[in-house]
Amino acid sequence: MMIWKVTLTHGGRRNCGLRWWKDTLEKIMLQLRTPQRCRSPRQNCHHASTLLNSWTILLLKELRSSKDRGSTLHIELNIAGSLTYETADNLGILPVNDISTIRRVAQRLGYDVDAIVRTGPGEAVKKKESFRHPFPTPCTVGEILGRYCDLTGPLRRSDLKILSNYTTDELDKTSLVRMSSKEGKNEFQSKVVDGMLGLVDILEKCPSIDMPLEYFLSVCPRLQPRYYTISSSSLVNPNSVHLTIAITKCRRSDGSILGGTCTSHIASRAVDPALNSLRVFLKESSFRLPKDVSFCFPTLDTYLFCMVS
Repeated sequence: MMIWKVTLTHGGRRNCGLRWWKDTLEKIMLQLRTPQRCRSPRQNCHHASTLLNSWTILLLKELRSSKDRGSTLHIELNIAGSLTYETADNLGILPVNDISTIRRVAQRLGYDVDAIVRTGPGEAVKKKESFRHPFPTPCTVGEILGRYCDLTGPLRRSDLKILSNYTTDELDKTSLVRMSSKEGKNEFQSKVVDGMLGLVDILEKCPSIDMPLEYFLSVCPRLQPRYYTISSSSLVNPNSVHLTIAITKCRRSDGSILGGTCTSHIASRAVDPALNSLRVFLKESSFRLPKDVSFCFPTLDTYLFCMVS
């Protein structure tokens, strides 16, 4: 399990195990420390050295008629002079959580979204040069919650067991421990999995959960990129990348609508023209068309041979 440690002071007082201080800008600065790696593969960190591009959206249009249910978007991104691609390559898009989701988590746990966070290697890291920041530093709490924390994705039973350690109400603790056990597997399936509950929902359903920021970051899974196959040809469109994306929306058991994190982020670009860029990176595909395609087209001799046979 990843442990985060705060080493800053403010007035010599402790608050929930944290030491605080304010800088000249009156913004809280937290010095978080972390071991070398994340706790699981699904928490692979997007560190500061990750090569990303913020590409401008040239065109974003709806492909379905107003009578059709759902939404499918055609997106064209400007890549002029930045890179080259081949047909069937994958484009990774780094999603951002909806602002309302960020505020729900921050309000529920009492975090200041404008507070600035700085990370660095802790005492547990023997080789300081091998340390990788889990996100760019310094960074605001709002940016961390928005860009690097998966607040709505599916949870595991082990996640509920960890969250139960931060409850102050015995009923909340009992409920989380029960669903995290083998005996509560069916209840976990029906309430959490089938109910499509994410971390933000569990925090609201168990209001006694109280977690300092560094412990929340150790529990919350990292927001992962989504990959989409490029639908344009680099021969025809060398300066732009085209994507065709179906917007994900699911109705939950309580009647509320759960939108896909990444597709909702993309769809928001259609609503607000000022948001005209996406953070993306290219991932080469293992699928490649053969360079010599002559064998794909039968010659006249081959055709006549087949006719005779």
